[in-house]
Amino acid sequence: MRHSDCNLRIIFSLSFFIVMLGSCSHETKKGSAYDEFYQLDNPRDAKIEDVFSDVELIPLENEGNFYPAGVEKLDIIDGYYKITDNKQFMLLFKKDGKFVSSSEEKFGAGPEEFSTPMGYSFNPHSKLVEVFTPAKIMFYDTVFNYVKECPLPTLPGKKSQFYSYSYDLSDHRHILVPSPSSDSPNSLILYDSSDASDTPLYSYDEDVVINTTFPPKCFHELEGGRILFTPPALANTVYELDRKNLTFKKTIGFCFGDKEMSAKDIEPYKDNRDKLMKYMLTNKRLVPMRVLPSDNKLVIIHKTGNSIDRMKTVVVDRKTGESRQLAMYKDRKNVFPLIEAIDNEYAYAIAEKETLEVFPELLLNKTAGDALSGIEDESLVILRYKLK
Repeated sequence: MRHSDCNLRIIFSLSFFIVMLGSCSHETKKGSAYDEFYQLDNPRDAKIEDVFSDVELIPLENEGNFYPAGVEKLDIIDGYYKITDNKQFMLLFKKDGKFVSSSEEKFGAGPEEFSTPMGYSFNPHSKLVEVFTPAKIMFYDTVFNYVKECPLPTLPGKKSQFYSYSYDLSDHRHILVPSPSSDSPNSLILYDSSDASDTPLYSYDEDVVINTTFPPKCFHELEGGRILFTPPALANTVYELDRKNLTFKKTIGFCFGDKEMSAKDIEPYKDNRDKLMKYMLTNKRLVPMRVLPSDNKLVIIHKTGNSIDRMKTVVVDRKTGESRQLAMYKDRKNVFPLIEAIDNEYAYAIAEKETLEVFPELLLNKTAGDALSGIEDESLVILRYKLK
């Protein structure tokens, strides 16, 4: 994939995202409903060196048989980089970039195989990969040896519920997040894979303006045991999970003011999917696309229209309330990375070697020739940025 193809991946993954209209008619959220609320009408403009002090490059090993065909999602969990590529295969790499496995090994219609993956999770309790299909979860070890499978609470042809993501409470208790194409996309369930039982858990339907594509991660574990949930929807809300009582509350809210898309904007198109899709691809309203919280930061990626020059990242300091906004592109040059994940020390992105050669701004003050020396051509590179 050339660097221009990488740009297209970002454009389409962040712009061609509408699945269905949410039921919410709410407008701007009120700050009193949250523990923290950030009004982001005018964040301060910043540059990459204002938020990152250094970057480490981790090339992903190409072992010959399997390699990501582009990158749709990147997550970091339990010592692995978990990548979903553009062909909807999941690949595991160790933290040093060494290849572990690919779900492509089990793609097919035979026993212990799957052909329609809806999503993937990695369970840190059981150390198993969970593959979601329309009707069941299939469990594999980290090199895709089959372990077991369990039926999902789906009723195709009646009320269809499909699942793409799990937050694992134990080796058999899971909070399932529905796919946006489900009949009830904003309702979490508690699922027990030991007996295939399910219990309704929480609905965030009242906060949703519209559903979006799935982010790399919905649940975020912070220090002190706090667990935050960012839904796959335009909701401008971060929820906190009480793990003991399995209850949710709104904890962080944000708003971009009058320039942000609201329920009123899409009301005229809600009964016509084609017109809604066209509107979403041509309108000039600001749409938050990805929300990534840590103990110290809140990262929000948003777009306005379909020009890559109008994609921006806002970084909020949760301790001071200061917000900075960074253009991801300037004069069609990639000057800030697409952040996939964050923790308290680092932000993570991924790019091809050629992209880094063409856009050395992503390397901070490093010289491309020196930083990329020894990395094979056409390699994907994890960028681990040190947060200031």
